[in-house]
Amino acid sequence: MNLIFIKSFFCFGQMAMLASICTVSLMMLGCDSPRNNRVYATESLLQNANTVLEFSNSNIKALVMWSEGPYPEVGQNSKLIVFIYDQNMRLMDLPEGQSLEFFTLMPSMGHGAEDTGYFARLSKGIYENPSIVFQMPGDWQMQLSLLDSNFNELDKVLWLEFL
Repeated sequence: MNLIFIKSFFCFGQMAMLASICTVSLMMLGCDSPRNNRVYATESLLQNANTVLEFSNSNIKALVMWSEGPYPEVGQNSKLIVFIYDQNMRLMDLPEGQSLEFFTLMPSMGHGAEDTGYFARLSKGIYENPSIVFQMPGDWQMQLSLLDSNFNELDKVLWLEFL
């Protein structure tokens, strides 16, 4: 009887180990999702947050500021406010048919944020993304993209944050 119990115990242990290996493998594959690989940068492209960021292919400037966060854990929404300016530093709305989108990459881990949210216009030239969710502390590369009406990227600005 004891021999049957021992064999069952080892069989259960092997199944549990196999399940653990499968779970970790799936988690690692999820980090390499195409959605998370949109942010690519070299040091020359990176700018500093809380300064005016200049889109290189358009006449638009942006000031990005966290109104809440950024929080490095799941369950807390971080809120990003973006002020859009023309070349004379006057607030302006995005040109007709254009929108903002936020992307992230954690270079040390190879994945993006759990949820990058969406932007809503608050008033002339002021946009808020109220639902960004990071899942861990560390180094994060942020990207604010300017998209056309077909969701093609027209331009982008990048900056680094350490959460």
